[in-house]
Amino acid sequence: MSITTKSITKVQDGAYYYRGNTTDLSIEDAKQISETVKREVSKPTIKYFIVDNRDLNGPYKQDVQDIWTDLMNFVAGQVEKNVVICKDSVTLMQINRLSRNAGTANTVKAFIDEKEALAFINLTSFPF
Repeated sequence: MSITTKSITKVQDGAYYYRGNTTDLSIEDAKQISETVKREVSKPTIKYFIVDNRDLNGPYKQDVQDIWTDLMNFVAGQVEKNVVICKDSVTLMQINRLSRNAGTANTVKAFIDEKEALAFINLTSFPF
């Protein structure tokens, strides 16, 4: 599996953008994506992590959610803020619950509205 077959990533002007295109991930897929994201957000030039989940096809399996919770904790220590853009309120609630449980609610937050997400990280548009 390549991260490029399961997602789109971009880096520019202090932002690392990740757009997942499926929730059909194995544990190995999730671990590989997690390691790639960890490597990228650890770079000193990255201030924001933008996750765009609007193309996802439902919730992740619980074992994958556990990997995402670990990743959320790691990312929170590396970037100033992390936003997740969701397509529905169920996903929004799931992400915000994970963030609260991880103790990262002040820096990691889910939104449906792209403009609200960008405002949370003090941007007016995507930098790419």
